[in-house]
Amino acid sequence: MILCGGVFSGCDEFSSNFGFGNDALPTPNLAETMYWLLDDASLRLSTQLAYEMDRRFETLVAGGVIKTSVPVQAEVTPTPDQPVFSVTSVSDAIRTKQAAEARGMTLSSDCENSMTFVSDVSIPDFSPVSAGKPFTKTWRVRNSGTCEWNDGYAIVFDMGDRMDGAERTNLPSGTIVRPNEMIELSVYMTAPEKSGSYAGYWKLEDELRNRFGTGTDSDKALWVKVEVK
Repeated sequence: MILCGGVFSGCDEFSSNFGFGNDALPTPNLAETMYWLLDDASLRLSTQLAYEMDRRFETLVAGGVIKTSVPVQAEVTPTPDQPVFSVTSVSDAIRTKQAAEARGMTLSSDCENSMTFVSDVSIPDFSPVSAGKPFTKTWRVRNSGTCEWNDGYAIVFDMGDRMDGAERTNLPSGTIVRPNEMIELSVYMTAPEKSGSYAGYWKLEDELRNRFGTGTDSDKALWVKVEVK
């Protein structure tokens, strides 16, 4: 079933050009067709739709309606607003990173971010701290993902008691943490004036503001837990 309306724009022209209407005409501009498909709201299409589009695309190529120099491939002539990119199928073009970026969208990088907690370097859980006094919490963690961390990464407040810690602190300038290497992450805080138990939770963010932590699903935060006296 082909869906039109909703997240898709330009459906009438697309249907005509790709043979979904009564007349199958050559596509005047394949790049524009790709941009219609790459809606601002979402890049997600059903498998059924992608398959159907691939099948019809290949049928038009085989029938000579769409001319290509390489089988099932189309070359796009660059314009000031459109970068060059090649596709081998319609669904491949929908998913291509270059096309998404041309629409102002940001896709996550090809590598995976993850970290593993190693140890508390300072302020073990439930350490006593003096009311209103500054302290530094430091964790030792391992880069257990496949991305290389740099100074574009930052430790960020996730939830709980922030205790005057910065919402976001970038890793030191020049930092490079390769997969399986370790680094110490520090947050400078100030104990609350009122005595009691406090806990703050922190994660890392990459350059694209993708937030991640520890655990199997990389969603568990690092934490600091103190007893204010």
